[in-house]
Amino acid sequence: MHDPCCIAYLAAPRMFTLATHHIQIELKDDRRYGQTIASPARSDATQVAVAVDQDKFWPLLDRAFATLP
Repeated sequence: MHDPCCIAYLAAPRMFTLATHHIQIELKDDRRYGQTIASPARSDATQVAVAVDQDKFWPLLDRAFATLP
């Protein structure tokens, strides 16, 4: 559920646990082409969501769906 998590993070970032990782995409190995690789933090690191508080996430998603026609 990547797309709902992106929107939920914009609405309520505190419900997510973040970790710092170096992220790269494999482009050379045919067997792993396109794979996202996360390595421990480096100077060019990125904040990555690694957990979400489900007791807050699901009600937020339910409320969002309830507004749809």
